[in-house]
Amino acid sequence: MIIKFFLLVISFIILLVLVSFFEKFSADPELYFLTFGTVLGQVLFPIWFFQGIEKMKYITIINIVTKFLFTIAIFIFVKQASDYYLVPLLTSLGAILAGGYSLYLIYKKFNVKFSVQKFNIVTSHLKGGVHLFLTSALSNLLTSSGTIILSFVSNNTIVGYYSASEKLFRAIVGLFTPITQALYPISCTKVNQENLAKPYIKKIFTIIGGIALILSLIVALLSKSIVNLIYGIEFINYSYVLAVMMIWLFFGVINNIIGIQYLTAMRKDKVYTYSFMAAASATVLLNIVLIPHFMIDGILFSMIFGEILLTLSMLGLIFRLKL
Repeated sequence: MIIKFFLLVISFIILLVLVSFFEKFSADPELYFLTFGTVLGQVLFPIWFFQGIEKMKYITIINIVTKFLFTIAIFIFVKQASDYYLVPLLTSLGAILAGGYSLYLIYKKFNVKFSVQKFNIVTSHLKGGVHLFLTSALSNLLTSSGTIILSFVSNNTIVGYYSASEKLFRAIVGLFTPITQALYPISCTKVNQENLAKPYIKKIFTIIGGIALILSLIVALLSKSIVNLIYGIEFINYSYVLAVMMIWLFFGVINNIIGIQYLTAMRKDKVYTYSFMAAASATVLLNIVLIPHFMIDGILFSMIFGEILLTLSMLGLIFRLKL
């Protein structure tokens, strides 16, 4: 928790710099500060504990209940355009409530006591998780880099069309998050047993990869109807963005199986990190080169190229190192 709060402070300082010195962010600083509350909620939420004791149902129940309640609150309290600030405020309050209640739950129900740790213990854990942290940080930077670059070389309308499709994409990706989170503790046990590792990975690769493939095809085929239903006819010309993003989704799920459920679970996270850094570097470079010329299409090509490169890099290292 101390490490998470330390990173929270660093993140808040970065946000302060952005809203203070960059015109794109200084136009509406209150919106960014209110949204930042969701980061605090994520810091408070002890997902690590529920994963460790393999009680992921608490993650699902708490998140669903709080998100449902505060989504209803948004519909109740947001009456006009000037109430837009209530959306990030209520969303942040929901995340903070979920995190706070979770801490109370593990203290009361599981008798977990909190205490300040010694500096050497904190640094030891920080060093131990550096590869996974780098991968996670690079992943967030990677997914946001396209939108950031697009905002500098195009207008708000184009950014809005892309962001709308990306929100739908993130919602679909979110369907796999509880599954992969629930699998990780199991993966840590299975892949470290030589006779179980490969059959287990093949099994989840077939099942989850198959689900991802089928879902991707369905969404791609129905992308026009989905976009029209949610955003209206004016967004229909950009429905292809959601369809193409399904390639990104499929390889993203495959990379989670290989990188997290296999490599990281068997404590070969360095292999995953190095592969990810190579793919991320190539993706950001392509974003810088392609987006000014091809706008949204440049992002799509770069992200899909990066995901496929990550898949090939990890598989290449797995076979080369005989993992």
